[in-house]
Amino acid sequence: MIHLIFNLLRKLYLAIRRLPFGICYACTFALRRKPARARPGIKILIICQLRLGDNVVSEPTLRAVKSWNKEGELVALTNKYMQEFVEEIGSVDRVVVDFGKGFPNLIRTIRMLRKEYFDLVIDVTSDYTIRPALIAFFCKSGYTLGYNIQGRGFLFNRPVLPIKCGVHESEEIAQIVKSLGINIPNVIPKIEMSAKARERLQDYLEKENIGDKDVVIGIHPGGHYYTQRWPAHHFALLADRLYGKAKIVLLGTKAEMELINNIKRNMRNKPIVFYSDSVRSLIAALHRCNLLVCNNSGPLHLAAALGVPTVSTMGPTDPQKWWPLGEKNVVIRKNLPCMPCNSGRCRIRTHACMTEITVEEMEESVNKLLVITK
Repeated sequence: MIHLIFNLLRKLYLAIRRLPFGICYACTFALRRKPARARPGIKILIICQLRLGDNVVSEPTLRAVKSWNKEGELVALTNKYMQEFVEEIGSVDRVVVDFGKGFPNLIRTIRMLRKEYFDLVIDVTSDYTIRPALIAFFCKSGYTLGYNIQGRGFLFNRPVLPIKCGVHESEEIAQIVKSLGINIPNVIPKIEMSAKARERLQDYLEKENIGDKDVVIGIHPGGHYYTQRWPAHHFALLADRLYGKAKIVLLGTKAEMELINNIKRNMRNKPIVFYSDSVRSLIAALHRCNLLVCNNSGPLHLAAALGVPTVSTMGPTDPQKWWPLGEKNVVIRKNLPCMPCNSGRCRIRTHACMTEITVEEMEESVNKLLVITK
């Protein structure tokens, strides 16, 4: 019921804002500045996305912008949790941290950015969220660009229309900067582990007594919405079946502690439990995994970008937008009439897209991928 009310309120909000935003879009059309030009020494601000998966698939875009502007400065605006990730990928010169949610913090963030002058501001947000577009508009810059979704285009000098045909989210984000003539030949995210992450990895290996020859299977049972999560008891049964073949590591954040403990209680064997306190520690743990078993979530796309083989579930998520990119990624998905609904609640109340994925299917895929990766 709560999800239903939330979705109705969101639709009402988006419907109401289209008219005034559309009028503003038409009124500001003639006032927009000329396109920014590629030249040495330009100072660029990129407004990053909020969640891990979105930022992972943004990596090729950040890398391409930095290559396009080698002699200039690329600054990333991100939230506190994503700060380490943006620093890890090494595609930006500097990271500034958003003060957080709420109108007072929005004002604080804008005032902080207005102390600098950016020749170009790029908002890589690919949904209807208005906050990053407002930051781009008010932060005092020479030129701004971002997606024109649900009327937010009037806030940019160059509003970019979304791609209508189904493409991957990585390609969708790349489309924003391609409008400036920036070439992105490869939209597959690729992340190398930094020296700081290697230090975290060494500490992790010593603490959990994991040797060089040990086979490690990581299991991340989380997901942003419950509809994206395979049942916890399925994960527990799968972990027990794989226990003799590898060291089993249950991965999660402190917010997922209850879910992890539920799986642990339902297992006959004792797994290793790793709670990541930061993105850097998660990168370290994933890097040591020979294989990751998970749902379609941020850690899945992070593991794929690190080159870690994955076996994942996919339920309500749009496969064209969120299939893991790269090699050695197996996705188990049921092709049901209601899919993909992209909903945070199951509209038919069966959650069949996830519950019909069997433990046997997952185990078979893990065994096949382990043989290939050895």
